[in-house]
Amino acid sequence: MKNTLWALLIIVLIASLMLIYVESNTYGGMAEFCLNEPVSAEKIKDALEQGKVYDYLIVYDLYNRESSKVYKGNMNLLLAGRIKENTDIGFSEREVLMGDDFAERNYAYNPIGQNHEFNNAGYTVTAIVNDSHDVYYSDLNLLENQNIKRQRIYAVLKDKDGIKIEENTLLSILKSKGIVSDAHIYYDNLSKLLLKLIILCFISFFICAIYNIIKRLRKLLRSIFSEYKNNKYDVGVWEYINRSENLGLIRGILLYLSALLTSIICIAVLLIRYLNLRMPYRFNPVSPKSIYGMIKSFFDLVSYYLHNGITEMSVIAFKIVLSMVMALIFYVVVIILKRLEYRYDLKVVKEYENEKKNSKVKHYSLNEVKKELGIDA
Repeated sequence: MKNTLWALLIIVLIASLMLIYVESNTYGGMAEFCLNEPVSAEKIKDALEQGKVYDYLIVYDLYNRESSKVYKGNMNLLLAGRIKENTDIGFSEREVLMGDDFAERNYAYNPIGQNHEFNNAGYTVTAIVNDSHDVYYSDLNLLENQNIKRQRIYAVLKDKDGIKIEENTLLSILKSKGIVSDAHIYYDNLSKLLLKLIILCFISFFICAIYNIIKRLRKLLRSIFSEYKNNKYDVGVWEYINRSENLGLIRGILLYLSALLTSIICIAVLLIRYLNLRMPYRFNPVSPKSIYGMIKSFFDLVSYYLHNGITEMSVIAFKIVLSMVMALIFYVVVIILKRLEYRYDLKVVKEYENEKKNSKVKHYSLNEVKKELGIDA
């Protein structure tokens, strides 16, 4: 039981850190759609307006040596908190935002305010972006003379009044306009999954607490009723209750009953919260079709990123998945090591008992064996 509680605590801690990381690196309600072929910015704008999306960003990745990207819309969706240095960012067609890695490799000085040549045109460097080797342009004319490697849309799924826009509804509108998404991530779903995991851990914790409370409560009740049963002909009920030693037992019973009721209420509240965290899809763990669909969607997403490269925002999801897998592997290794240690201890006891089979003492505890053999107990 103790090991289970420690495991739950570690899972809650890891999931909480992941949740903070996701919330601090993404806008609330933001989704990423990776398109299967390039689409004009105007066509995408019309589709988003039909879906009542007003806060969006369109990014085109170009095939060239300097990892150029052309964007249209609210660039802050991608760069919020990542601007290292800037003068006056106007997001105009004649400016360029430069990654710090690219600037360090290509400029021996601070390029802010300097001219940057690309495709026979000059652009003014107005910002340096942290942890990036990319170069961001707002000039859509560059798309006419460059090969497009990949295109994606970032959209905040809220209208101007803050009312939520359904992810599946927007996907349907994009598809009806001939804009097909090969892969998409809704980052609120990632937050919901982590929150659901945290809630499940707390529910498990309270279930363990209820189990222990009931066990202790039964022990107290058995003690007080068995004692009264032996003395019920010699003492009255109130007189028996008012004995000092029994008052402590009764206080303990009331305390455990309060803890039991509190735990049940907490589980009910957590269950309601868990059920209210609705996902855009329904997953039935006993349906092979549902399980297959979930696995296929995940591998389709991974396949897309392996073939086209991981985007700036999707790296967040991959970090979360990798952290979860590493934590799971670590937990499994710890369990295996503990199991091997337990089997070794049993072997030590068995061998020691075989050596002492002629002794009067027929059973030896593990601590006794380790103490006699000089092993740390």
